[in-house]
Amino acid sequence: MKFSTSVLVAVLASVASATPIAKRQVKYLAHQVDAYELPGNSKREELLGFTNTGTRYTTDLELGSSKEKVKVMIDTASWRLNVPGPGAKCLDTEPCPTGSVFDPERSTTFHNSSIPQSSGYGRGTTKVTSFRVYDDVFFDNGDKIPQFQFDVANATSFELGWFGIRRYSQQDASYVYSAKKAGLINTAGYSLYLGNGDQSGTLLLGAVDSDKYEGDLAFFDNTDFEVEFDSVTTGNGQTIQIGSAIGLDSGDPEIRLNQNIVDAIYKEVGANKDGDAPCANVLNVNKSLKFALGGITVDVPYSDLFYRESSGSSTCGSYITNTYATQGDQNIGLPFVKQIYLASSFDSGTFGVAPVKHTDESNIVDFWF
Repeated sequence: MKFSTSVLVAVLASVASATPIAKRQVKYLAHQVDAYELPGNSKREELLGFTNTGTRYTTDLELGSSKEKVKVMIDTASWRLNVPGPGAKCLDTEPCPTGSVFDPERSTTFHNSSIPQSSGYGRGTTKVTSFRVYDDVFFDNGDKIPQFQFDVANATSFELGWFGIRRYSQQDASYVYSAKKAGLINTAGYSLYLGNGDQSGTLLLGAVDSDKYEGDLAFFDNTDFEVEFDSVTTGNGQTIQIGSAIGLDSGDPEIRLNQNIVDAIYKEVGANKDGDAPCANVLNVNKSLKFALGGITVDVPYSDLFYRESSGSSTCGSYITNTYATQGDQNIGLPFVKQIYLASSFDSGTFGVAPVKHTDESNIVDFWF
């Protein structure tokens, strides 16, 4: 199902097994999520340490009284919205893409606190310098989140604005909490489905789409998305114990694991120390990494973990790397997040994960956890 940029809807939902059976009016917000292919840029790779341009997932927000549409990248591992302002530089030195800039002068409801902000990511080489501001966020039917707190950047190491949706103690700067405060949703929480290929995904606030995952959700009592992973099994059947918490991060195009795990995967596919492998070993093969966590197994195909370095090349680069860029912390990025449905209740401090189900069917229900 495709949604318009932002829709506020109310439906009656009857929730099936493992969910409340009583009917309740479900108020939710739906944002369409689309894959965004990043252009090649050596400066970007130098700043962020990414091995390839790859794909990010974006949505459009309508900011200010002018309802200016601004494209932002969705990040489950951070908690603030920052968008480039007029004249801002993206990738520190490059003009920001069309449609990604917010112009405060076009809005009569804009307020600048003049408080400078500086945010660092990863090893600190990825930065955003900005000012804390307040303005209304609008939806297609005219509803709004009034005077939402976010940042307008004058320089950013990212390619677009950054939409952090993780739970945040400063509720005026949390998109989810602010939507509940405005009366637009009943439950402070969100769920994320990234779609499949040309099919758009959906970011739901205040609800869960129970048709978008297989089986039952595995629940974790931590809305910072630190998940205790049990093990990973390679395509050739080698099981490697993990036994530690790993962050889930939709803003990271890579999977960052301890060196011993990376070495085992590289060895299996015939990759060198940089992760370069023969494409014949990793593309068009029926193999995957199987991650075990919370009683469920999530398969990540090798074709999502490796990419052809150039057209016609027989060498493939890898989205699997060590933890250098995250200062020793293991981090699971987009190749894994694409294969799950993720639902997070801020009210209960619980989030759920299940293998994704790609379907046009939709069954929107209230949070039951």
